Amino acid sequence: MSSKSQFTAEKDFILRDKAGEKKYNVDLAKSLKRAKESGGKLLEGKTFYITPRIKIDVKLLRNVITANGGQVRPSPLPSVLFLIVPCL
Repeated sequence: MSSKSQFTAEKDFILRDKAGEKKYNVDLAKSLKRAKESGGKLLEGKTFYITPRIKIDVKLLRNVITANGGQVRPSPLPSVLFLIVPCL
């Protein structure tokens, strides 16, 4: 096989966004490590309510939450721990 038809290992290309990390007070390397360690259950035990005016595809967001072990509720019940709201 030629090198043009092979994939490069993603571990050699760490996601970095210094401006975004500073702006949102996050550490992407730590977040990625935590996500890997959770085995796909990073949001397990967490319940979310997606507010109506969110500007992200709600179906996609719901799929991301449930794929990581979280639950999405159709209405903001007292048991909801996290609200996903649009940024102004």
